[in-house]
Amino acid sequence: MTHAAYNCTSHDPDGPSQPELFIHIGLHKTGTTYLQSSVFPELELNYLRRDDPSFQPYLKRIRHQDPIVFDADAVREGIAPLLREGKNLISDEGLSGSPLQRYANRDAILCKLHRVFPNAVIIVAIREQRDLIDSMYRQYIAAGGTHKLCDVLSETGSGVSYDQIDLESLCFSKYLTRIEEMFGRNQLQVLVYEDLVCDRKRFLSRIEETVGVQLPNEPNSERRNVSLPPKVIPLRRRLNRIFMSRARNNGFLPRPPFLDGMLRRLAFLVPTGSYARERQALEGMAERYGDDSRLISDRYDLELDVHPYKKDKYFPRQEGEAL
Repeated sequence: MTHAAYNCTSHDPDGPSQPELFIHIGLHKTGTTYLQSSVFPELELNYLRRDDPSFQPYLKRIRHQDPIVFDADAVREGIAPLLREGKNLISDEGLSGSPLQRYANRDAILCKLHRVFPNAVIIVAIREQRDLIDSMYRQYIAAGGTHKLCDVLSETGSGVSYDQIDLESLCFSKYLTRIEEMFGRNQLQVLVYEDLVCDRKRFLSRIEETVGVQLPNEPNSERRNVSLPPKVIPLRRRLNRIFMSRARNNGFLPRPPFLDGMLRRLAFLVPTGSYARERQALEGMAERYGDDSRLISDRYDLELDVHPYKKDKYFPRQEGEAL
């Protein structure tokens, strides 16, 4: 889908052109680090980096401030000097909420984002839910988590707590519909992570089409923020009770900076163990998201039904269906 230019402020058609704004909001574990480090900086537009000291305070307000006291006008006025005439891009997966806090804050973030920039184009990437859960869980362990996978998975209505993934929140159609309700269908572009894995050119071309800017060169294909190997998860989980991390202070000793690198190099020595059994719980969710995937595939022309990458995961085979 080709997106028209959307101005982030109202303007006089006879006056100077106003900034256009595109906001990439994740999701987490859908290639965001790669895009932020290797793709977005190469686009010929104004890319507002989330770690820019002049931009970061306003981004934190959108992500974390209580909506009751949130001042959209002040945030808009603070960001305005950072925008340039023409095309501008913001990228922060935190704008899609906190998956390990059951996405409890994502609607509040959307509302604040819409109050600040109602005419922005929203870019969001999805990923097959069970792969996404597995990747988020391994990232959680890398950050110092100590709970088993079964203790992190949560059904809706089981109470709000940290370190839990709400399974119902991964029905993407509900979230995408909410974005449409606020920003409009023509201001939403949905990408598929699996395209980045098996058809990177197609994935990048959809970004180029959305922002209306061509990449001058082929981006570096080096993978970034790669999850820990599955086999080392149980060992790393135990070590998290010994070594402290920046995000969690479960342990009592400083974590060696070489720990994860050492585990990656020694992974081939570790036998397939308990985490393989833990992951079997994900395979039992085969039917849970199938209808939702069909819905968004049709609505956003994603062609998930013919996707060459793990088609049977998006759409579980029916009984008797040929391989």
